[in-house]
Amino acid sequence: MTNTKKTHWLQNPNKNYLGHQDLPNGENQTLTLESGKWEAVKNPKLNTTTEKRVLRFKEKDKWIKPFICNETNAFDICKFLQIEYIEDCIGAKITFTIKKVKVGKITTNALRILDAKKGVFQKINEEKLKILLDLINQQKETTPQKICDAFKIKSLADLPQEKFELVKKGIEKYIGNENI
Repeated sequence: MTNTKKTHWLQNPNKNYLGHQDLPNGENQTLTLESGKWEAVKNPKLNTTTEKRVLRFKEKDKWIKPFICNETNAFDICKFLQIEYIEDCIGAKITFTIKKVKVGKITTNALRILDAKKGVFQKINEEKLKILLDLINQQKETTPQKICDAFKIKSLADLPQEKFELVKKGIEKYIGNENI
């Protein structure tokens, strides 16, 4: 596994709004909502301005931009967060993924919101944290900080549930004890 960020061929540093091509390495990303409101958005190709639902985020990484939230994503955010008003989502975390969608006659990639309640983005529990710490203590090359840096988390306890097996198998392979 490499930590190098790949550049999507559609990525364009001049785009003003978040698109599927902006997700680092095409991986799911969880962001914290800072604001959501209707804003005038200019279409540079048509030279027109239209009111759009725009979400902004607390995280300030270079790749993060405001997100024009269409009806599909707005519906999913309301459903997953169990809210009806955009002001009630401030501070909530939403997870972006890339899904294939049909637009007219073509199928293309689009940003979609994942349902965090399905357990996909829950943090590991104390038992799994202990398993990882025990494995890390069996060797000297990997540290909890190296894993945190690789997954851009503050502590090992913040590791997403979905990444547990990947990390566990990686450490086991490294120490030559793949049957733990």
